[in-house]
Amino acid sequence: MLFLKTHSHKIISYAIIAGITVFIIIASFWYKEQHKEEDALKQGIAYRNQQENREFKEKTEAYYIDVTYPLIRSEATLATNQRIRDIYLARIAEFKKLAEKSFVAVEGTDSHNETSLYYSVYNVSFAQIAKTNRFIALVALGDMSIFNDSSHSRNDIDTFIFDRLTKKLVTPEEMFIASSSYLTLLSTLVQAEFEKKGLVVSKEVIAPSVENFSKIVPTKNGLMIYIRDPKSSSSLLYQQVVLPYSKLRSVINKEGILSDYIG
Repeated sequence: MLFLKTHSHKIISYAIIAGITVFIIIASFWYKEQHKEEDALKQGIAYRNQQENREFKEKTEAYYIDVTYPLIRSEATLATNQRIRDIYLARIAEFKKLAEKSFVAVEGTDSHNETSLYYSVYNVSFAQIAKTNRFIALVALGDMSIFNDSSHSRNDIDTFIFDRLTKKLVTPEEMFIASSSYLTLLSTLVQAEFEKKGLVVSKEVIAPSVENFSKIVPTKNGLMIYIRDPKSSSSLLYQQVVLPYSKLRSVINKEGILSDYIG
């Protein structure tokens, strides 16, 4: 008892210090946990915003831009969607430079009365063509019109195939057996389809090359291929052909995204 009376103030001090230490440890742990949740929430919001921020619109006296990026919602990584976005950011930068140059060229002429008549316009829209358990296929249509500069005005078609298994974009080459002569087969089949429809295209645009067969989208009914023909009299420079999978069975990669169609 004498010991307790003599040292009671020290015991109380130690108890207070111990209590404060325990409180600090608990508070620190709670703070970290709270911030983990906040950080995760912020990352989630940033991810969601980047997924949903698919539009770019801008209007000046020289041009008008209305671009909707063909991004893949929720499943794709930020890096995958950034790859797609970078394509269009580069084209927007190219368009602005051409449009401003064209506008300056006509600004001083007597006929330059209404600015709106001298607009350059760039539009991009996209559609989801197919969605299966294995992949998502998107097609984006672009129309770049540069005032007083037909050499740089053009239509673009871009195809994007997202593998839901690997979480990556798939190139057309990956859909086929690497050692096969798939390009030769595609060329032969496309030419036959054009002849059947009575369409005439330049031979060079259906020659067996990766460049000619880079715009490919798998659909339920077959492989959709867009062939670009710069000599076409049509305002849209692409012709569309759908090839049945049954004719492609020998060259399709059986471990790729088209495996379900050749089972």
